[in-house]
Amino acid sequence: MYSKLKSLIDIVLSFLLVALNIEAILGETSLAGRKQMLRKVTTTGVALDSVYVQTLQRIREQRGDRSRLGMEVLMWVSHAERP
Repeated sequence: MYSKLKSLIDIVLSFLLVALNIEAILGETSLAGRKQMLRKVTTTGVALDSVYVQTLQRIREQRGDRSRLGMEVLMWVSHAERP
């Protein structure tokens, strides 16, 4: 049972990593920015923790209240519990 659950979690994390990488690439507004992000994604490796660090960095780099709002949403989601 445990090995099946671990295997399922590994599969889900793999898809999450791909989705985060695609989101990072498409989040760039210029072709040059997308090419640069594609290079960064492919050379950084596929470590999930580094993707999260890059995502947090992009949230912090947002202008105005968007950065604060993004961090507040992450805090809210991380503290949310299922009913």
